[in-house]
Amino acid sequence: MNVPAEPGESPAEEHQPTGPQEPLGSVLARLSARLLDAALMLIAVLAGASLSNAGRIALLVAVPILYETVMVAAAGRTVGKMLLGLHVVRRSDGGRPGWLPALTRGTPSGVLAAGPTVAAVLMVLSILPMVGDTRLQRSLQDRIAGTVVVQRQRT
Repeated sequence: MNVPAEPGESPAEEHQPTGPQEPLGSVLARLSARLLDAALMLIAVLAGASLSNAGRIALLVAVPILYETVMVAAAGRTVGKMLLGLHVVRRSDGGRPGWLPALTRGTPSGVLAAGPTVAAVLMVLSILPMVGDTRLQRSLQDRIAGTVVVQRQRT
């Protein structure tokens, strides 16, 4: 796909083919995958119910960050994305993101420990750029990590 230049890119770069040559993952598919992933993470967090308050807070922060980071770096997608045929790829060449972009995408997931209100506000702030970006539908994390989510045919 030949995508228009990002803000800050020169117009000459606009005409260069960049990014994956695959259809983008829809906003609905991405949100559905996120809900599936949240259910899996909730199970892991509930398993630590017998921990102290500090232990539960540590789980609320660590589980989402580790889950997102390890799954995206190792497989290019989380379980929710796997079920919906979505893949996280580098915007530059469509390859699997490495550990640093995966950690960049995963770190905002750790805001669950901030409480439901703060987490909901931060989630909306993360999603708004995706809804407003009709070209690449990238969330705030995607923009920072240099990634995009694509839909791949199941084989």
